[in-house]
Amino acid sequence: MGVHGLVTFMKSQPAFVEKHRLHNTKLVIDASNLYHFIYFNYYVPFKCGGDYHLFVAKIKLFFEVLRKCGISPYLVFDGGYETDQKKLKTCLHRACQRIHNARTISQGKSGRVTPAFASETFKFVLVEIGIPFVVSDFEADNQIATLANEWRCPVLSNDSDFFIFSLEGGFVLLDNVDFTAKTVSDESTGKSVTFLDCQMYHFRNFVKVFPGLRTDMLPLLSTICGNDYVKSQSLFENFLDNLSRAPSDFGTQIVARKHNALFLSLLYWLKNQSNVSEAIGSITRFMKKQERQRASKIMNDSISSYTDSESSFSIKDFFEKDQLEFSENGAKKLSKRNPLPHWFLASLKKGDVPVFCLNTLRLRRHILLNQVENLEWESSHACSRHIRQVIYGIIVLHDMDKLPALKQSVEEYDRNGMNFQKRVVKPIFELDNFGPLPALNDISTASLDVRKQVLLSALGVSTQFLETFPTELKLIAATIVYWVKNSTPEILKLMVSCLVACILYLWAKVFRQHSPQQKASMQETVMDPSSLVKLMLDCEKKDLDLVGKNLIKMCGLPSTDYRKKIDIAIVHSFSQFQSCLRYAIYLNSLLLKPFVATSPHLIYCGTFLNNIFHDSHQRTNPQGHIADAFGTDSVLRKLFVTMDEAFHSLLEPCYRVKEQSKKRKKNRGRKTRGQTPHGNAGDIVEQADFNDEDDIEVMCDVENKFKSLGILES
Repeated sequence: MGVHGLVTFMKSQPAFVEKHRLHNTKLVIDASNLYHFIYFNYYVPFKCGGDYHLFVAKIKLFFEVLRKCGISPYLVFDGGYETDQKKLKTCLHRACQRIHNARTISQGKSGRVTPAFASETFKFVLVEIGIPFVVSDFEADNQIATLANEWRCPVLSNDSDFFIFSLEGGFVLLDNVDFTAKTVSDESTGKSVTFLDCQMYHFRNFVKVFPGLRTDMLPLLSTICGNDYVKSQSLFENFLDNLSRAPSDFGTQIVARKHNALFLSLLYWLKNQSNVSEAIGSITRFMKKQERQRASKIMNDSISSYTDSESSFSIKDFFEKDQLEFSENGAKKLSKRNPLPHWFLASLKKGDVPVFCLNTLRLRRHILLNQVENLEWESSHACSRHIRQVIYGIIVLHDMDKLPALKQSVEEYDRNGMNFQKRVVKPIFELDNFGPLPALNDISTASLDVRKQVLLSALGVSTQFLETFPTELKLIAATIVYWVKNSTPEILKLMVSCLVACILYLWAKVFRQHSPQQKASMQETVMDPSSLVKLMLDCEKKDLDLVGKNLIKMCGLPSTDYRKKIDIAIVHSFSQFQSCLRYAIYLNSLLLKPFVATSPHLIYCGTFLNNIFHDSHQRTNPQGHIADAFGTDSVLRKLFVTMDEAFHSLLEPCYRVKEQSKKRKKNRGRKTRGQTPHGNAGDIVEQADFNDEDDIEVMCDVENKFKSLGILES
């Protein structure tokens, strides 16, 4: 969430915070907030679609610093959306802001768009390095505050809502931490202490500055100032116009600034209210009679978002006892129709199944966040719609018997040209070469072969084709085939070769960093002869070093000039691949991972792909040029050639002809401005603007940046 202007107000007041040395403590972290902070605070490249291997290095560095200071982190991710649509408008406006940001990036200007796999990569690393995390039911703020108070430890986030909660252990803004570990000697014990310098906020300091102010009034302060549930202060315009200024002796420790006057006046007014109900009644007196009931509901709903801490399970028991027991009421809250199978609920909480599956189940809604792409072409997510329809089919089957036919479809909110629109999409309940799809209750009892066949049938790939590929790359290989067959405009042959080279380079980079002891330990545990891990362990060090030497230059600044435009056509095609891979990974997770799940940082690096494509596409033999980077007779060269040829022998008829690329891109751009996104016949039931009574209009013109001012990406 977030309260408008509150961070600025709090940061400007030294009386609210204390200098603190953070060490030897539990620390509850807002995980959804943290991975955004790490990605952008450490300047990980994102303009070409994300450099996830660099992101992984920064994540590990961050948690290594915490470890040195004896800090035990516990991360809580946001869950699904509530059914009352409180935050739908906020989420749609943020999605519109991404379109604007993507537009400015494609023009070579400033802007930030979180890459598609930032969250998934973050979770992969947390599992790898053993950092405990959990996914909350819905918005995580309440669960974070409850857990921190149970442990009496601090909360770490950049979300201003945590100023509103009464946190016993304090609240630390990410922006107010020096993440350089420092060590001093404790004079009383003679032992050294390693810590992080930070500024810690305590609500007791806030109350000291404003004696007599009840802390249960603070959620109303957030509501009036504007948060994710109250986007506009116009609702309170008459009330604020009639609000008296605070007396000069109120808040004498507050640094006098013009924009602090509103906060002081509101705090003084709240101090003189006997309870929240009386305060709400006083506010509504300044409204028209027909508006009062609606306004009261908005205020009560906003306040309840800070006070309703009910969860379907005990997060404390999950972390302390590795116990995941769902309460009866909590389970019903997650699914108000048929009870959900335990494996599905457990997978949601452990982050194995994405929360978008829960949103689909409960709301029949999915908001697609666009990437850096060509906004004159179809959304990069159009390419992956068939995979989503299969996911929708499995999920909708769970309670289809209790729903009318109209409720069986799923609303997708996606970019259409320069705007954001709702499309109603039919799930797929039966696949060619397989038959009827399993429902959620059937998945845990289905055999491994059946679950593999569901996924391969959805991607249109045969088991025989995948025999060429190492175990860890079978799902990626199947996704590449699907991507090439379904992309618009068609993929250039060289793009597939670049992707194969990127994958092998990223794996080689990891194994170059392993010590001989680590490799020896891995040799003993790897039993699968077709495993890529085994192939990498069999590579000679000189071959791995050669690959690093030849290809590391591809990870530098893109060869295109950032003062001009990035090569948006190439970025768009690889954004389509990321979308396809994302939903293929989601389908694999929903089917209890019949194929090995490989971290995105071992698959994709946008800067590498951009550079190696531009380095190779003008050469007489681009595939041969890339192969030479892997040596003359190495295991890696043979693997590159084998995989590359396997793709081309199958996909040759699907590639775009290089000489026609510019002409076709131009025509595609004109064609797709108003066309219905491609897909299977019958996929799209209706295409609608937000003009129904229950819908929200979020038609954003990305050319007009002023329409999106004040809306920040979470």
